[in-house]
Amino acid sequence: MNILFICFSFFMLLFFSKQCFTQSSFISITYPNGGEKIYNGDTLLIKWDAHEFDGDLDIFLWDGIKKEYTEIASDVSSSLKVFPVAIPRDLSGNSFRIKLRSSNSGIVNMSKAFFTISDDPNISTKNRLPDFKDVDELINTYREEKLTVKLGQNYPNPFNFMTELKYFISKQEKIKLALYNTEGREVALLLDKYVPGGWHSLIVNGSGLTCGTYLLMLESNGIRSMTKILKTD
Repeated sequence: MNILFICFSFFMLLFFSKQCFTQSSFISITYPNGGEKIYNGDTLLIKWDAHEFDGDLDIFLWDGIKKEYTEIASDVSSSLKVFPVAIPRDLSGNSFRIKLRSSNSGIVNMSKAFFTISDDPNISTKNRLPDFKDVDELINTYREEKLTVKLGQNYPNPFNFMTELKYFISKQEKIKLALYNTEGREVALLLDKYVPGGWHSLIVNGSGLTCGTYLLMLESNGIRSMTKILKTD
């Protein structure tokens, strides 16, 4: 019995080791990845490569001294391959790493080695960035092409229960897709997240809506596209 248990445990260890290696190979962090010195209060630009993986990521900061993770961003599109985060001013030490985790599948990747967060503002860092008001503004500085958004007409329209929406965005960006009544009041927030460029579709359940005309609005960085939809009995 003991021999069988040892063999089974050894097999499971090999299996899960192989699984972890396979999973981490889908995403690889390219910065920070060990040895960097970052000033607390900086905006850190996290960079990664996504290999045959398309989905949302959660981003964590690992403190090797406290042995704990802190979530610093969630539902970030892996296709962006870059995301800025503000380093808290109360952090310092030489035992920090970044962890990326798929929001859905559990695929993970950890930066290979520790990097340093310092409270010395005179340190040199190749990733020092200027101050920005928020994440959206910072990401927008890394986009040179013109942003365009477009809403297709939902189908069916009119609808009484469910309808399909199609929308287009020319590049990876954060969008807001919401439904408004004729008084201009938001009645449903359908999407509020980063999405890759291209055409997308979304099924909307209208069972909670009263009959009438609604305005569907797609917005990204102040650029809007709108269309009317009709809910019936």
